[in-house]
Formats: sequence, C-alpha cells, structure tokens
Amino acid sequence: MSDSRPVTTPPDPNMPLQKAEPGTEIEDISIYQSIIGSLMYAVTGTRPDLAHTVTLLSQFSSRPNEEQLQAVK
Repeated sequence: MSDSRPVTTPPDPNMPLQKAEPGTEIEDISIYQSIIGSLMYAVTGTRPDLAHTVTLLSQFSSRPNEEQLQAVK
C-alpha cells in the first residue's frame, strides 16, 4: 500500500466487477473483509462521499477474487 496513488474518482469506471467464479477466490478472504470493515467505519464517520463505492465492494465479501481486492485497495 506504500506505493498507492490517489485517484480522482473512487470507483474505476473501466473495471466492471463481477461475482467470482468458483476456484478464483483469494485464499484469505479475511483480508478483504477487514479492509471493507475499516472502510465502512471511515465512511460512517468521516467520508460519506465514499459510501456508495464501499457498499458496492462489500457485496463481494463472501467470495472476493483478486480483481475485487485490487479495487478495494
């Protein structure tokens, strides 16, 4: 995350996210769920502008793949 750069729009419109196919999920989904939980906390108190994006990404919490993990980061 130390090489991350800010973006002008939170969701990348060129990256359509789809449900993960069986066998393409990331190994440790708790990492994804932890990031989503932290973002939800931040959205609730300080960043309501990100609420739609975080809600969209939280839909993939049960079976995230690498593409969704990159979108969260």
